[in-house]
Amino acid sequence: MMGHRSPQDPLFGPPAAIILDHVGCDTSYGYLAHNRHHLFRDADFAPLYCSNNGRTSVPPNVVVSILFLRAARL
Repeated sequence: MMGHRSPQDPLFGPPAAIILDHVGCDTSYGYLAHNRHHLFRDADFAPLYCSNNGRTSVPPNVVVSILFLRAARL
């Protein structure tokens, strides 16, 4: 089953401004942080997941973002 990010996730994490100040807004990390949801949409990966069997996965946009960072070796 495909996982989804909770709309309340920003409430429990550090503010995005603090993270972007640390990594920089004009870096690849900053670009990915701002545009991850537009570049890697969960709906694009929905056909790869079973809708009624298994436990909930990590959201696809998170997985693809990590794979992208690993491949780019940023």
